[in-house]
Amino acid sequence: MWLVISEPSDDSGVWAYQKLREDGLEPIELIAPEELSYLRNCEYKITSDYSEFEFVLFNGNAIRSENIQGILNRFYYVHTMHFAYSKDAGYASEELNAFFIGWLGSLEVPILNKPLPYNFSGRYRHVSSWRYLAAKAGLNTMKYSSDV
Repeated sequence: MWLVISEPSDDSGVWAYQKLREDGLEPIELIAPEELSYLRNCEYKITSDYSEFEFVLFNGNAIRSENIQGILNRFYYVHTMHFAYSKDAGYASEELNAFFIGWLGSLEVPILNKPLPYNFSGRYRHVSSWRYLAAKAGLNTMKYSSDV
């Protein structure tokens, strides 16, 4: 399974998911970061030699490490509204941030936009960079022009 982790409001992430699916990349799933914030069950094991996980989403669908072939990472932030009014909200939010950055960083599959310690989706790329990378990967792209 290929994963695209993207907010539903992220037009570029949703576009990439749709194009990859149209081009025959199967199986492919679009997962919202919010779904990862509200896991029904989470099992994650990490050692110096390997990591494995099983996440059960709120809807009951399971994501298992052995099924992941690659990830397009458009993960910008962890949704934490479910504990926003807790006295430990700041601590819990930082723990979830560390968990998801560590999880993405531990996977041994191709990840476009590998996370950095300060940013879930890696370094910032300008739209021109995204279009260049998409064209280089063989995706149809619109022409880009810049009035400088």
